[in-house]
Amino acid sequence: MEAIKDALRALRKRHLLEEGAHGPAISALSKPMISQGSEWKEKTEKLEIELQQCYKAQSRLSDQLVIEVAESRTSKASLQDKELLINDLEKDLSQTREECTRLQEELEEKTKTLDLLITENKEVRSQLEEMTNRAQKAESENKMLIDRWMLQKMQDAERLNEANALYEEMLAKLKANGLENLARQ
Repeated sequence: MEAIKDALRALRKRHLLEEGAHGPAISALSKPMISQGSEWKEKTEKLEIELQQCYKAQSRLSDQLVIEVAESRTSKASLQDKELLINDLEKDLSQTREECTRLQEELEEKTKTLDLLITENKEVRSQLEEMTNRAQKAESENKMLIDRWMLQKMQDAERLNEANALYEEMLAKLKANGLENLARQ
């Protein structure tokens, strides 16, 4: 009985050793299938993404085409309107030419008037310049007076500060004398 148990143990041990020996071969054979499956999966995902991008591009191009067609229709209608407008403008042009000759005559008259106004303007400018110079002189005199007045006020303030300092000193001395007198009593 003991021999049978030993034989069973030996068989189990041998079986485990054989399984262990074949384990690396089995795992090596299964890895390419797994890695090949993941490669196929990655390729599939990339192709799906590319297909989605193609659909988006097609959608954008379709939208753009619709916009382009609408714009071309609008442009065509605008072109027809502009042709009508050109005809109207040609009529207006002939009227404008007539008015232009009339206005040119008026311009010559107004040019003469302008020459007179320019000479008057020069005279007024010289008067303005003279008045500006007077105003600047008065301003500088006012500034000097203000500066003198400010200096006088600063000196008055300094004198007042000195008088306040003397007064505070005298008060302090009086208080000190008063405290000494109280201390003596």
